[in-house]
Amino acid sequence: VDFIAPVQVGDTVSYYTETSRVGNTSIAVRVLVEAERGIGKRQVIKVTEAEVVMVAIDREGNPTAIGNGKAKRVKATPKAKVSRR
Repeated sequence: VDFIAPVQVGDTVSYYTETSRVGNTSIAVRVLVEAERGIGKRQVIKVTEAEVVMVAIDREGNPTAIGNGKAKRVKATPKAKVSRR
């Protein structure tokens, strides 16, 4: 993660993502975050960027192949609950 500039109160923040790599057990996503600020003449500033890697795991916490029926896909909703083991 590279923190480039601060986000200020009143900024409009936009997130842009791109899948950069799909492996056997993981997916990598590039994330770009920009802030738009100013009155009248608006200015767009890159505030951070990162590469996020998500790994599919089985019930025991071991990496498992993506798309083999074992990796569970979860649809995120505002009411989603997070459970911890």
